[in-house]
Amino acid sequence: MRSSARKPILSGLLVFLAYLGYQFVRTWYYISVGNKYAAEAVPFRRRVKKASMRILFVGDSTAVGTGASSPTTSIAGLIAEVYPFATVDNLATNGARVEHVIHQLKCVRRHYDLIFIHAGGNDTVRLTDLGRLRHD
Repeated sequence: MRSSARKPILSGLLVFLAYLGYQFVRTWYYISVGNKYAAEAVPFRRRVKKASMRILFVGDSTAVGTGASSPTTSIAGLIAEVYPFATVDNLATNGARVEHVIHQLKCVRRHYDLIFIHAGGNDTVRLTDLGRLRHD
């Protein structure tokens, strides 16, 4: 191969490697930001004396409210605003997969009028085996 043909190939390779490095740093940054939000997240819960309704949230960070500005602005908090007479329990945990949600539901010892299940995102991102996911 002539040296004049190598220059575009080498230049393209350098651009590609620089792009990969940029994406690695960017991904690492966003993971660290997400970890910070997860560490600070508090699931919304509320007890109402003589509640006429019981609501349960189980699942992953979307049910916890990770990334919301406060627990009251999470999905659970917003639902509680619509049902001010309801007790809201939240068993969700950051990083939960479908198999974890099954365990969350097995811990339930009360009757609930409404159950919100947030699951599947972590299985998708972490490439859970489809056979295992079907089983769960």
